Amino acid sequence: MHTAMFHSVNSGLFFCDGKNGLLVDGIHQGREEGCSPMPDFLSLQLRKNTGLFAHLTGVLFTHLHHDHYDEDGLESLLHGRPDLPVYGPRLRRGGAPVRPIRANLRTVRMGGAYILARDTRHDGARYREDPHQSYLIRMGGERFFVAGDAALRRADAADFAGFYPEPVSAAFCNLYQLASPEGLDFLRALAPERIFLYHLPFQADDRYHYRQLARQAARACPADLPRPERLEHMAWVDGRAADWENIRKGAENNGLSGVAQHGSLL
Repeated sequence: MHTAMFHSVNSGLFFCDGKNGLLVDGIHQGREEGCSPMPDFLSLQLRKNTGLFAHLTGVLFTHLHHDHYDEDGLESLLHGRPDLPVYGPRLRRGGAPVRPIRANLRTVRMGGAYILARDTRHDGARYREDPHQSYLIRMGGERFFVAGDAALRRADAADFAGFYPEPVSAAFCNLYQLASPEGLDFLRALAPERIFLYHLPFQADDRYHYRQLARQAARACPADLPRPERLEHMAWVDGRAADWENIRKGAENNGLSGVAQHGSLL
């Protein structure tokens, strides 16, 4: 893959193609859900509009639960950059051009990133009515599917798989999608080249044993799908980092490498 991708924690993802920087679910809290809040050095960069946050051309949220979204953090970012495009289901903030295709499907443009946003149902009966969207992101000629917390089915894949001609380079899924027969059927229809397992907390915050459950789900993944790779926290996927010294120094000063050579095979 040519696109540089940074994973923080939970579902935080940053995509960079050299011109565009897109942050997905990367401003959050989450400890009350058994997930992790934003690391301190990223929170500092957010407040000062430096590092990762100096290179944003758009911000996306799959939904507004605290482990994916933090209103105060977003307001802090937009205080210094009021014109930054932001998009999420029923989010009061906006600024991104949105074109409806039909009732549950729309396109969103953020700089040079083209996003297909589809309404999807949040996993679990408790959250079924909560607004939620999954995204197909096209940047630099590559496509990336971001599931969020969706309960995915094969029928959902048709909209995503047929929207752009290129293959899906990577799909970012959580452990419940990998453990669900319907979620696996969705992935077969989507046919991503790689599957990354995300939405995991730091070990210190893992009171519900999500990391152990994720290992079990990944190991049970059928052989007709790409073997799931667990995203390293605070790392660039495949070691393909954007060339920003301030990001690397910020990571080093906090005892973090900032770079991983690849996702960990489970």
